[in-house]
Amino acid sequence: MVNTTGLIKWLPVLLLIVNGAIAVEQVGKYWYRSHDAPVTKWGYWIQFLANIGILMGLATGQATTLFPFFATKGVSYAVIATIIGLLFSLLIERRVWLIAHDRDTYYQRIQAFVSSLN
Repeated sequence: MVNTTGLIKWLPVLLLIVNGAIAVEQVGKYWYRSHDAPVTKWGYWIQFLANIGILMGLATGQATTLFPFFATKGVSYAVIATIIGLLFSLLIERRVWLIAHDRDTYYQRIQAFVSSLN
């Protein structure tokens, strides 16, 4: 059994804390309507960078250090999951940018609905 040492073992805890902070910010949007989402923006950049680091680790043969519970076959699944995570992080970053700049399609629909009420 490989023992994961160093700071890499704290990565899941860090990501859990970051995602918890994102959830708190998003729930807060129900009461405080604003276009700013700094925690979400930075949180998903942290997630993106973590996925890049994991991909680099997998590419350099550090799979057993990153995922000591995976067999050799599982590494390909880890690569696929990490790439999907990268794509989702970029997609969410794009949506956050659109919302911050009032270009989100849902925002435009809500504005059209509000103007139709008048």
